[in-house]
Amino acid sequence: MKKKYIRVIIILAITYLAVGVFVYTEGLRAQMQLHICPPGVFPEQGALQECARQKIDIKRELTTAPTVIIGWLPLIAGKLYSERSTETARNSVPDVLSDTKEIPGLGVFHNSTIENGFKTFTTETFGISFRYPAHYALFENESTYGDGTSSYHYLAMMPEESVRHIIENKLETEWPPGFGFAFYQKPGDFTTLEEWIRTHRESNFINEEWADTTLTIIAVAEVPALRYRVEGLYSYEYAAFAHEGYIVLVSLARETGENFTALLGSIKLK
Repeated sequence: MKKKYIRVIIILAITYLAVGVFVYTEGLRAQMQLHICPPGVFPEQGALQECARQKIDIKRELTTAPTVIIGWLPLIAGKLYSERSTETARNSVPDVLSDTKEIPGLGVFHNSTIENGFKTFTTETFGISFRYPAHYALFENESTYGDGTSSYHYLAMMPEESVRHIIENKLETEWPPGFGFAFYQKPGDFTTLEEWIRTHRESNFINEEWADTTLTIIAVAEVPALRYRVEGLYSYEYAAFAHEGYIVLVSLARETGENFTALLGSIKLK
């Protein structure tokens, strides 16, 4: 409705301005027109009465000229009102990534506070906290693995600008590579972390065509962990460790250019 009124105002303003320009131009032409006399003939000789020069009517000019100036005012007002309405409409649109909002295909978005270029996320459910780059968006979700018999909880982090672009433009494309935490319940027949990695498909290590068969022993928050790589659509770094009845699997796509060691070093366990 507002846009309709704006169009009407602009049309009236343009019409008024056109009339003002016409009146002003005609006034100048009528008041300032000079007739060129033939050679040797002068106005005082009376040979050509129309040859006499007309004087400028200052009073008329002072009343006509403002018509043009006033004609611009509705256009200026309409432009300002239109921009203000557009800005108001833009601000009234809810943020696609507002805190705790659920995004289909990603999960619940968590907006963490930024400090020294990093965000910190803490999950009391799994007793873990960590830091991640400030320009990343974090999502929390539940999913099933493989045949649907194994459920797990996960945290996914991806570049926020890329995610916003996909959501706002409703693009049918893959989410950008990033990094994440997956929490698998420790199976009842669990023996060692290495055995779980080598025998459970959730680890992505079981496919020898993709995985580097080397498992490197490291420590995450002073807890023993195993680190390895898997090559696929993206090249991923993995680290797995056991905590509070869960196998925690941390992953990072190397294509992101982020530092996996720094991510692992920021992890704190409760």
